Amino acid sequence: MKSGSRTVDWSINYFDISKPATNDVPVVVDGQNMLESRIDGKQNHRGVEAQADLKWSGGGLMASAMKLHARRDGSEDATLNGLKPTNVPETVLKLQARQGAGLPGLELQAGVVYEGKRMVVPDNSVAIPSWTRLDLGARYEQNIGRQLLIWRVGVDNVTDRRAWHESPYQYGHVYLYPLANRTWRASVEWVL
Repeated sequence: MKSGSRTVDWSINYFDISKPATNDVPVVVDGQNMLESRIDGKQNHRGVEAQADLKWSGGGLMASAMKLHARRDGSEDATLNGLKPTNVPETVLKLQARQGAGLPGLELQAGVVYEGKRMVVPDNSVAIPSWTRLDLGARYEQNIGRQLLIWRVGVDNVTDRRAWHESPYQYGHVYLYPLANRTWRASVEWVL
């Protein structure tokens, strides 16, 4: 369901998705021990996702939340049935604020993202913890004749939070991706 007006846009979604799960199986190819990824049961992802964008003169606030219940089922390895799939957070929260400042054309922005813990290995014996990231930015629109310059500056991960962002599991290996360090960004867009 979704709806919108000049002051608020909102949506809420319920989902129930079933997709194949894979398992890495040892095989011998030309005398070499290898791993082959094969379909092994399924993953059921059921949850709710909601979003709202509140708008007012000169600013706004956008919030979204997702709560997920994901489990494996039908695996040949019965110990995996009922466990959480790897690299899938149960909770994701986002909040983004924007507000015009004293200078016409200037908008200040802030965002917070939270992702819940993720399972690292299929037997759920290892997890990476949840993390929260804060981003800040500014946008300035400058009219030059019939053209428009849009200046943007910002910093992602303001607090320089150290965390594991993702943990894909494939071919019997865990790949840990770190959350990006504090990152400054600037750009200019020229609109004709």
